[in-house]
Amino acid sequence: MKTLRQLNSRFLIFCSLLVVAMAMSGCATGKIEQVRTGLTGRIPKTDQIYVKDFDASKAVFKGDYSDVPEKVALQQERIPMIISEAIIDRLQHERYDARKFSAQTPSDALVVDGEITLVDSGSAAARFWVGVGAGRSTVRANVRLYRASDPARTIANLQLAGISGGRGGFTGYEDWVAINAKDLGTKLAKYLDGK
Repeated sequence: MKTLRQLNSRFLIFCSLLVVAMAMSGCATGKIEQVRTGLTGRIPKTDQIYVKDFDASKAVFKGDYSDVPEKVALQQERIPMIISEAIIDRLQHERYDARKFSAQTPSDALVVDGEITLVDSGSAAARFWVGVGAGRSTVRANVRLYRASDPARTIANLQLAGISGGRGGFTGYEDWVAINAKDLGTKLAKYLDGK
């Protein structure tokens, strides 16, 4: 009888751990949602790439704290920097000459410019308690590439998103807006590198 109770107890512990693992499964990811104008080839490693901080002034804010003006203002300020830093870091890692846009940007440089359209913080409580996609967080942006000498001529035009996926459990309260912004920037850099 004692052995049967031990087996039942172990089975319940196993099932509990399985439920927790399922709630925490899933992953954050950056993805290209739409290619309006695609690159016609790979960007040469010899090209200089200058990345602007994306414009977040017209972004729609949803989810946790979207009704708190101070929190929205903070997100409008920090998310563009997170995205541009992620793009530059990834491109430099792949041995591109990538840097922050400045007044001294050469006229033949490739410029990466964008507009953040959505910052949805989702619900940390839903991510924590439910997981598997409930309360997910999303950062979405429109991105345009052009030469500094000819900003009217678009080389590429994309819509990208960073999405928290199905993460839950204790990861539900992480700063998913920042993680999603970084994933969005990394995905764009991979696209520019032909990956």
